[in-house]
Amino acid sequence: MDDLIKKMKEDYDSLHPVGWQDYEKLLGFLEFRRFQKKEVIRKEGMAEDRSRYVFEGVLAMYDHWSGVPQCRRIFSETDTVCDFESYATGNPSRFSLVALTDCVVCDLTKDQELRVVDAIPSFGSLAIRINQRITVRDSQWKDLLLQPDALRYEMFQKQFPRYGMLAVKDIASLLNIPERTMFRLRGSK
Repeated sequence: MDDLIKKMKEDYDSLHPVGWQDYEKLLGFLEFRRFQKKEVIRKEGMAEDRSRYVFEGVLAMYDHWSGVPQCRRIFSETDTVCDFESYATGNPSRFSLVALTDCVVCDLTKDQELRVVDAIPSFGSLAIRINQRITVRDSQWKDLLLQPDALRYEMFQKQFPRYGMLAVKDIASLLNIPERTMFRLRGSK
């Protein structure tokens, strides 16, 4: 577990340095979990009550709004994973979260989040920087979706080479490109 916390500290120190003693205190608030490939981490219809930091692996968020699960976002190392709308409102989520590979994450519940900031004040400033990073990464995903199909797919492949493991239907729904077009784009590379 110390190796995981060291990895988190190394990542977060690039945003806002916090002392090792504070990370040792943080351990009391985190729940470390391992998930196997294809394991459902959270089902749709459940209210989101935690955020997750990804140490290892790739996770996918699937939208169940249309009745057919569609991949809408993928996450990997150093990402914070959460359905933030459900987290903020307490309403049931229409998204499920699935491990695409074996994963190691740590959870921080909504209740624990506030206790961390009270017990370890240095994490308040770090939390602001983490939120800014989440916003930037979300903006990058949205910018990607504004590009023409061919450029969108090309940018996706360059920015996220590990996601070639996704099924064509998942990449198509993720990038909002028809499957037929996806097959054509993959064939032209």
